[in-house]
Amino acid sequence: MCGDSTKDEDIEKLMDGCRAQMAVTSPPYGVGKEYEKTGIEPWFETVRPVIKNLCRYADIVCWNLGDLYATGSQFIEPTSVYSVNMFLDSGYRPIWIRIWKKQGQNFGVGPYHLVSNKPVQQYEYISAFSNKGETEEYNDQEYVWLSAFAGHSYKFVKRLTKEERKKWGYAGIWEMTTVRANKEHPAMFPVELPWRCIKMHSIKVKVGQAVKAGELILTLEAMKMENEIFCGGAGTIKEIRVNEGAAVNPGDVLVVIG
Repeated sequence: MCGDSTKDEDIEKLMDGCRAQMAVTSPPYGVGKEYEKTGIEPWFETVRPVIKNLCRYADIVCWNLGDLYATGSQFIEPTSVYSVNMFLDSGYRPIWIRIWKKQGQNFGVGPYHLVSNKPVQQYEYISAFSNKGETEEYNDQEYVWLSAFAGHSYKFVKRLTKEERKKWGYAGIWEMTTVRANKEHPAMFPVELPWRCIKMHSIKVKVGQAVKAGELILTLEAMKMENEIFCGGAGTIKEIRVNEGAAVNPGDVLVVIG
């Protein structure tokens, strides 16, 4: 963004009266910051207003963070835990958590494992926070474990393809290749990270929703194969003439777009 994410006025100008369905972000940590030398309090001073603004303007916040290893002592600062507490202060609770197991050689900064019992920093956390539950119907027998953590109905599986569910959807550990530090940013995350977060919360089409040409609007399952149906042109969903899980026949009108 063009501005300071800790300042209310900058965020207010950026959002211009709008609210985001989701924000995916990674706060600063362990990359030549002053709090590596002076203690954790400057980190709180930086991150606390950022979390406050995220919760003010986004329904879901996906938060990528590694714990702070460069502390000048044998101790680790569990910034992931601190983050959960700050989100709770804003009324946001975690709805899912994944561990990102980094693939490649760019695990982190500093050979902490050579001078202490700290491990090689080859993992980070990806957590999603929200202050509202998704109340769509879900299969209470097959997917009940998905709603247990945050205590509300959370429809997840049906938003991913079978291949995505098999590869990473169910997994508590996501394996993704790191991005080398460069002049743009010393700790970039891969494009696949926000893509997965967005895919997990992609909302199905509903009546009144505007759709674009090429946008996925339906998934049909036949002979255990999923077939994705894309919108042929821009318009608005006028009618949805079939319920999820219902059998359909050749020639049936499923969705009316006007």
